[in-house]
Amino acid sequence: MPVLKGSTSGSINLVGYNIPSTIESFSIVNKDVSSVTVTVYISDGEGNDVAITAVGYSLAVGQAYIRKMPIKVSPNNYIYIVASGDIDYYFTID
Repeated sequence: MPVLKGSTSGSINLVGYNIPSTIESFSIVNKDVSSVTVTVYISDGEGNDVAITAVGYSLAVGQAYIRKMPIKVSPNNYIYIVASGDIDYYFTID
C-alpha cells in the first residue's frame, strides 16, 4: 500500500495521491519540545473541511495519535493537517 509521510510545523495539504482513495490508517506523532495541538481534516478546498480527529487534539511530548479505521476520500478532496508545533505524519492509502 502507498504511504504519505513527512513532517510539518504548521499546516499542510496532502493533495491527491490515488484520489479517490481510502485512508486505511494514519498516525501523528508530536516531535516538539512541548505539547502540540493537531487536527486532521478531509477538505474540498472550498472551506468545507470535515475533521477526522478531534478538533485541537492535544499531544504531549512524544505522544502519538493512531487511527486504524478506513476513511473514504472523494475525488477532488485532500488531507489537510493543522498543527501548533513539530509533528510527523504517516498515512497508509489504498
